[in-house]
Amino acid sequence: MTGALIRGESPILSLLNRADFEEEENQQTPALSSGLNSPEDWESYNEWRCYQTERIELLCTEIDYGGLRKVPTIIATDEEGRIEYDVDPTFNWDCEFTLQEWRNLIKGSPQVCFFGAFLQSLGEKESLWILSQVKSHNGYWKEYESEAYRYAQRDLGDTESDTLNDE
Repeated sequence: MTGALIRGESPILSLLNRADFEEEENQQTPALSSGLNSPEDWESYNEWRCYQTERIELLCTEIDYGGLRKVPTIIATDEEGRIEYDVDPTFNWDCEFTLQEWRNLIKGSPQVCFFGAFLQSLGEKESLWILSQVKSHNGYWKEYESEAYRYAQRDLGDTESDTLNDE
């Protein structure tokens, strides 16, 4: 078994459908990449990784991103190690609100899947990924469709984004 996403006969596979796999396979651009002046070029695409719900932890972590801010975080562990999934720290997320959205989504679901892109290693068997989507048997949470994202946009004064999202 390689990675947390088990393809084949696993019951976790039933959580993802053809559209999920197509979204992963048909990405036109990387989700993350090195900066323009970076000494090393790299890019990372989103991929689905699934876990037993009992193997995840939801919390707010404090990061320094032009000042300290709380970021909604999911910690997922399996036999291969520990992955920290953070949302895009560019936005000023309502951490507790987002955690409640996630709790509601995964409640009663035996498995949960995350669609995210690798950002960096945090140590042996530990890595940081940027989260785009969460899927459980109850449905999806998509970063750019979430209420918390819309509020974060308002905090930035992005009225065009508010208008587009409210339509």
